[in-house]
Amino acid sequence: MNVGVRPNYKILQESRKTEHLVGLSVRTGALVHELQKERGLSSGFINAKGEKFKDELAKQRQTSDEQFKLLDAYKAANPDAVTTVKASLDASYQQRAKLAEIRSKIDGLSIEGKDSFAYYTSINYSYLNVVAAVGRNSRNPELMRVAIAYFDFSKAKEEMGKERATLNAVLANNAFNPETYQRSFAILAAQKSFMEGFHRFGSETAVAAYDQQESTDTFKKVEELRTTVVSKGMEGNFGIAPEDWFKAITAKIDLMKTTEDNLAKEILQLADIVAGAARTKLIASITATLIMAVLTLLLSLMIVSSITSPLDSLVTNA
Repeated sequence: MNVGVRPNYKILQESRKTEHLVGLSVRTGALVHELQKERGLSSGFINAKGEKFKDELAKQRQTSDEQFKLLDAYKAANPDAVTTVKASLDASYQQRAKLAEIRSKIDGLSIEGKDSFAYYTSINYSYLNVVAAVGRNSRNPELMRVAIAYFDFSKAKEEMGKERATLNAVLANNAFNPETYQRSFAILAAQKSFMEGFHRFGSETAVAAYDQQESTDTFKKVEELRTTVVSKGMEGNFGIAPEDWFKAITAKIDLMKTTEDNLAKEILQLADIVAGAARTKLIASITATLIMAVLTLLLSLMIVSSITSPLDSLVTNA
């Protein structure tokens, strides 16, 4: 019966680890969400030569720093989750150590927009790898499926954040350059790829909820602005204020964040169900093992008694 106890105990442990990993990914996701905004505002600030987004950027940095603190607190309280994704977190620590320097260069306009963009994208990728770890560390097929959907959606949202930053810079200049033009189309292709993955692996409920968001005015406004920018291309003179673009696409990304959070809840609920089933089987296995142990002991005592009683009688009669 120990054979039944061990696998169920292992499943229970894995489910708890998944719960902690999802919790960690939610915290990293919240941080990435704010760093995405900081990236976009930084791009606008740099390309507007410091004449736009100054106050918004300063406020956003404070929000990002609060998310860093919340993430640090979660990591301290859940060391098992940290151990599982140590490599990704180590990479994020290295990027995080450069943050103060990057911010200082942005304030002093001593860094190019593409380099600021690259830095924030790099640190976001290191934290998004924590999200990927949820799927890699799950042996349950259903958990793995929803984890893949969660990762694909998070990556699609990151690409949306990259688009926000890129076009914010473009609109601040009122023109593309060859690098931002090529980057924009690469971003759109990546968005399409990751959204296809989400639609392939996401639950019917999650996909339907997102499809409903796509029909909202918030999504339509972004599509309208994007179409205008893309259609004019290298000609420039878009007639769109960068502040209007930033506001519109931020509203869209904030809506996407609700879907991202719901996907995380879906994983937690499924992990809880898997853990509950494993817990029930574990209790049943332990109970059965104890019953068998007691029965074996009683049977042993009966056998011993059946042997010793006649011997005692022989000794007494002798």
